[in-house]
Amino acid sequence: MSSGQEVGSIFSADALLRSPAVLAATVALWGMNVHLFRRFGIDYASVIMETEEGHMDGGPPDTGGKAPIEKNPGAMVASASIEMTVSAPTPPVAPKSPGAPLPAPPPPSPAVATLSSRFFFRLAAFLALLLLSAEYLWMRTLRGSSLGAIMLFYGAAASLVIQNEDARTCLGVAYTRLAMLLRPRCGRSSGSVHVAFADVFFADAMCSLSKVFFDWGMIWTMAFYYPEPPPETLKAIFLPSLAASLPYLIRARQCVLCWAEGKLKNDPARYLHLLNALKYSTSLFPLCISAYQKTMTSSEDDQFKVERILVIFLAINAGYSFAWDVVMDWGMAQNPISCATTGGEGASFLERSCMRPRLRFGAVASLAILVADAFLRGSWMLRFYDKYMFSNVDTYVLTTQFLEIFRRAIWNLLRVDWEMVKQIKKRKGKADAVHGDSDEDDGEHETVSLIKSRPHDLQR
Repeated sequence: MSSGQEVGSIFSADALLRSPAVLAATVALWGMNVHLFRRFGIDYASVIMETEEGHMDGGPPDTGGKAPIEKNPGAMVASASIEMTVSAPTPPVAPKSPGAPLPAPPPPSPAVATLSSRFFFRLAAFLALLLLSAEYLWMRTLRGSSLGAIMLFYGAAASLVIQNEDARTCLGVAYTRLAMLLRPRCGRSSGSVHVAFADVFFADAMCSLSKVFFDWGMIWTMAFYYPEPPPETLKAIFLPSLAASLPYLIRARQCVLCWAEGKLKNDPARYLHLLNALKYSTSLFPLCISAYQKTMTSSEDDQFKVERILVIFLAINAGYSFAWDVVMDWGMAQNPISCATTGGEGASFLERSCMRPRLRFGAVASLAILVADAFLRGSWMLRFYDKYMFSNVDTYVLTTQFLEIFRRAIWNLLRVDWEMVKQIKKRKGKADAVHGDSDEDDGEHETVSLIKSRPHDLQR
């Protein structure tokens, strides 16, 4: 859990105005991701949507029970923001020579990003202006409640967005991914269930929006008690807390499914999936404790004890999550001593000592993202200074929510970069198997060992 999932004034309808602002900022930051992926030549759609078999994971959500359309094994189907097309056949892989670098990633096809970064920037600006207009019209002009303003915003946004074809495309993708998280791939408990990277990537994004789910649950709670305000009891926060926990429960279940798949395949590294599930379970305790604090009417000593427990859980989760970001999600700091002594001749000190070769964004930018991620993981410590830095607790919570979605945006850059490296290596390994080449010393042994020593789908 990050500080972005801490709970502010949950029984005030004014707090619900935070979530639309966070959603608008999330759309804008995804536009930033799209822009940077394109600028650095990363076919992010192909990387995110690739399945275990090397095909694209997309298409219509309902096939009517029919078998999927057979794809050309030599072609790659790219789906950026949902439009799918078949690119030119992949050129044959040349025989490997000692010291040869990994093949370059496939160049983005013309339809890989039918929705440009400008579209997401415009959509974010539209949502922000719509929120300001709804708040001004309903609360300032008509003297209505903030609950009515938030309902007006969501209603107007839904009615206007569905009239735009590109916006409908985005909503269609979000619906498809959410359906995939719930059924059947991440919903079955028997047999071998492969969890695709697209499911993992989408669930991780949901975790950064946990507080938004909390506010949506609070909307239903307020509607249930309307016209009276909801009581400040545990019963009133049950539904919001359950909604906020849903992304972490989904992600933890994915880890359990990956562990079960590794067990069937006798993977010696399957225990890492359980460690990942444990990481997500540590996010649930701060979330529930933070919400419980808002219902406490006990003495200051009891509140101090609960606060101390919350701080302990926050510290554990922040440190655990950051270590997982660096080592598992980004493929860095696997073995600093070994990397420092066996790095390639052209590798920089940063790449050899604490990072990894083939950093698409460069060593300096990647190191800056790593440092920023460390600081943002610890942004929950602002709670100790919120009275001096913020006018009220809701402003503090909103600020930490913005920091969390920004952290997720820069996290996406290195996560997709590392996944691309693994997929390229996997395709190269299959090509080598076809050519009958079993030589494993290709001059890139650092990455070779990383890919072979861990499951393909061990994601954050």
